[in-house]
Amino acid sequence: MIIKKVAILGSTGQLGNDLMQELLSDENIRVIEVNRNLLNMDYPLEINERLSKLGEIDFLINCTAFHDLTMCEEDPTKSFVVNNFSVIELAKYCHENGVVFIHFSTDYIFDGSKRSPYTEEDSANPLNVYGLSKWTGEEMVKKSMENYYIFRVSSLFGHLGSKAKGGNFIERIVGMAKNDIPLTIFSDQVMSPTYTKDVAKVIQKIIKKNITKFGVYHCSNKGTCSWYEFAKYVFKKTGIAAELKEGSILNQSNFKLIRPVYSALDISKLEGIYPMPHWEYALDEYLSHKGMFKEERISKELS
Repeated sequence: MIIKKVAILGSTGQLGNDLMQELLSDENIRVIEVNRNLLNMDYPLEINERLSKLGEIDFLINCTAFHDLTMCEEDPTKSFVVNNFSVIELAKYCHENGVVFIHFSTDYIFDGSKRSPYTEEDSANPLNVYGLSKWTGEEMVKKSMENYYIFRVSSLFGHLGSKAKGGNFIERIVGMAKNDIPLTIFSDQVMSPTYTKDVAKVIQKIIKKNITKFGVYHCSNKGTCSWYEFAKYVFKKTGIAAELKEGSILNQSNFKLIRPVYSALDISKLEGIYPMPHWEYALDEYLSHKGMFKEERISKELS
């Protein structure tokens, strides 16, 4: 079997880490890790030269993003440099060198006015700088090449956690509950939780099977829930006592953190490539991997 050469940008992040682990487990895939020392997305004019030094590759996967909402509002220039201008250069390089480009976008390109899961054909209307920079990045990829995949993901949780956010949502609320800190979680912000390991499995299948159904895909776990419902499920499965109250996204006082109230994703199109499990099943797997299941915790305490 032909060995596929895959370069990954952002391999030390939450999504990139799980993607690295999944691809490294496949003996028919050779992974090239591209860190910030090799290629810095803050400098788009250097990208072509930097990528040229990698040698021949079959796939380029971009897991990088400037995604802190507050920082994006405070520094929109950097947001567009990383999420748009540098993405254009990646796409151009891939087009000119016959490389398949895999790029990740976000549910935050939508404004939340819809009350049923967004499809790939729904119009974008970002509410914040982050969403706008990601959406315009998408548009430039579409105009620059044909052999691309754009995967819109939502509400990620992965084994590594988000460094920029001090871990993922699960780790943060569990840590607060263990320290007896009361939690107020939005019950009116609805989304589609996404386990990064499942996203990684989608990418692995595309590469391994040489699937060429290029285009834009929504990539999340099945089902929708509010952040409050998600948190309740975490504490139910871990058996951790928490002082949990419902909050409203509409009561936000910080305009810089504006988010869509509804950003659930319709993943019907993705079903043709990979059937994603329900978010509850995915969360069970994540908690089991972390040794956080109530039954597993009790077993460890008794041993």
